[in-house]
Amino acid sequence: MEEEKRSRTLTPKGQEYAKEVKYKALGEAWRGLKSVSEEIKSLIAENPPIESAKDSYTKWMDKYEQFLNANDKYCALLQEDARAEHFERWYDEKDVWITNVKSKIENWFSSKSEEQQAIRPAGSSVTKAGSLANSKTSMKSKMSSVKLAEKAKELELQEREKLIKDKQALERKLKLLEIELQHQAESHEVQTKLAVSRAKSQLLDEIESDIDSQSVGSENSENNVTSEKHEPSNQRHQNDRMENKTMSKVEVMPKKSKVSDKGSAMF
Repeated sequence: MEEEKRSRTLTPKGQEYAKEVKYKALGEAWRGLKSVSEEIKSLIAENPPIESAKDSYTKWMDKYEQFLNANDKYCALLQEDARAEHFERWYDEKDVWITNVKSKIENWFSSKSEEQQAIRPAGSSVTKAGSLANSKTSMKSKMSSVKLAEKAKELELQEREKLIKDKQALERKLKLLEIELQHQAESHEVQTKLAVSRAKSQLLDEIESDIDSQSVGSENSENNVTSEKHEPSNQRHQNDRMENKTMSKVEVMPKKSKVSDKGSAMF
C-alpha cells in the first residue's frame, strides 16, 4: 500500500506535466465541440426534418459531455486560486458561447416539434393505421427531443453549481487572507510604537544621567575654588598682624634712645 501511495504522488515536475497533458486534452475537446456546434447550426439553418437532426444533436451532446469531463479533470489538478483564474479567463467565455448554441438548438427542436404536431394528413387516401404510426413517430421524436434538452440542462446546472461552489470557496479563502493581513498590520503597528516608546525612555534616562553627573562635577569644582579663596585671605591676615607688630617695635625703640640721651646730658 505504501509503495502504491508513493507511486501516485507526483513530483512538482510530474504535476506540471500532468497539467500540460490535461490542458491539451481540454483544448482538443473544446475544438471538437466547437466544430460539431458549427455543423449543427448550419444543419438547423436548412430546417431539415427533425429525425435527420436528431443524430447530429446526439453527437453534439457527446462532444459537450467530453468537454465538461476534460475541464473537470484539468481543474482537479489546480489550486483554488488557479482554478478560479481558469474559469474567469478561459472557461466562462466559452460557457456563454456553448449556452447560446444549446439554446438555439433546443428552440429549433421545440418549434419543429410543434410544427409536426400542427400538420395533419389530408385526403381519404391516408389510412387510420398510417395516421396512428405517424402520431407515434411524432410522439417519440418529441419525447427524444425533450429528453435531450433536459439532459443538456441538467449538465449545465451541475456545472454552474460546481462553479458557484468554487467561487464561494475562493471568496472564503480571500476573506480569511484579508483578515490575517489586517491582524499582521495591526500587530506590526503596535510593535513599532512600542519600540519607539522604549527608545524614547532609554534616551531620556541617558540624558537624565548625564545631567546628574554634570551637576556633581560642578559642585566639586565650586568647593575647590572656595577653599582656594579662603586660604590666601587667612594668610594675608597673618602677614598683616606680623607687620603691625614689627612697626610697633620700631616706633618704640627710637623713643627709648631719646630718653637715654637726655640722661647722659644731665650727668
